[in-house]
Amino acid sequence: MWKRGASDVFASFPRSGADFSEEEFFIQAVPLLFEDTIVPQRIECFELNYSKAFFQTRGDFTFDVLAASFYLLSRYEEYLPHNKDEYGRYAHSSIRRSRDSFPSVKFCTE
Repeated sequence: MWKRGASDVFASFPRSGADFSEEEFFIQAVPLLFEDTIVPQRIECFELNYSKAFFQTRGDFTFDVLAASFYLLSRYEEYLPHNKDEYGRYAHSSIRRSRDSFPSVKFCTE
């Protein structure tokens, strides 16, 4: 039986937006965005263009950029059991970004 590839399925969907590219790319997904419970994630950092990344995959991107963004922006690790600081808050030393030396991004609020 012939199976349709991911690009065939993508192309068959009616589009309701704009496609600014002539080529498509594939982001191989890790399970995080498909889970319906909060569970500890296996985070293994690797170097990518002189920076750190995680959720490494074999897609056109070398990591699942959507899952990694969700993990960091939602502060996913704070919903798991964790050590608390002296004030009962999530301990700064437990934060993934500080343990793995992720670069900090500073926003200007002028």
